[in-house]
Amino acid sequence: MADAPVTLRSNFWYQLYLMLAIIVGVIVHVDISRYTLIYLESDPLLWIMESLLALGTIMIPIVPMIWFMRQRIDYREPTWNSRLREVSMDEYRKMFKEYRRQYVHIIAQLDPLYLMLSLISGALVIASPFILTSMSPYLIQYGPYLFGFCLLGFALFTTRFFYSLFPTKASERFSILSPRLIKHGVDLLSRSAGISWWGVRVNIGESGGFFIIKEVMPVGRIAGIESEAVIAIGMVSGRIVQVSAMVQWNGEEFSVDVTTSPDDSLRHLVLQVLYSYVVSTDDKEGVSETLYDLGFSSTDAFMDSMNGA
Repeated sequence: MADAPVTLRSNFWYQLYLMLAIIVGVIVHVDISRYTLIYLESDPLLWIMESLLALGTIMIPIVPMIWFMRQRIDYREPTWNSRLREVSMDEYRKMFKEYRRQYVHIIAQLDPLYLMLSLISGALVIASPFILTSMSPYLIQYGPYLFGFCLLGFALFTTRFFYSLFPTKASERFSILSPRLIKHGVDLLSRSAGISWWGVRVNIGESGGFFIIKEVMPVGRIAGIESEAVIAIGMVSGRIVQVSAMVQWNGEEFSVDVTTSPDDSLRHLVLQVLYSYVVSTDDKEGVSETLYDLGFSSTDAFMDSMNGA
């Protein structure tokens, strides 16, 4: 697509070179292991040194080639067509997973699955002959094959891990906030009296068939005035730092910094918003049930309390 912000170039020949380099490296080290394993019982340290050398040398072609392949993506900053959406937390989790799957060749992410598989296969490379001999001394004849299989797995898992980890020229623009970093904000809204809906607001930008998801924040709606006000939870590194609200009746903004209890701060903000609504619209019936859920026997009692009577 000519006007697409991202251009993905084929890495076929580089992938082929990398696969051949890995296969050749595995074959070489399997051949070496046939001789090293002879001394396993008398000098196990020799085997450990050989297996560590194999793990290190097999990564020599992987790391620079993966970095080079990731830098072959071209990016130009387009004009994004943006729209705001409010979705449930479950919808955002699905959106997050689908987005990371769709843009795996663009974004940079630490993949815990392939990191774990790399560590396990690396440990098995070292431990494989010891595992066989613990079962039966006669199984050591299969040691080079198990060693080669584990080494190949380590190379493939490590390749996949670094491919996800290394950034591209478009990684920063296409990054997406993890649901884990907004979970506390959504949980705060979900347990708060007076909040009838809670979820996540996202700003979705589109250009040339590509999408970015930015300005992700937990939001909620106050019961009785869902269409009139939106509560937003400001977060930094997964920590709630501010609760704020934008209202429709007079365009006013409310904000409360969170210094101690987020629950108390949110309750204080909700009461401010409801007070402003009643004062501005004189609609006491529309929020009476909400105020009852917040512990007030009537709207008049609430207004008297807010006025300090």
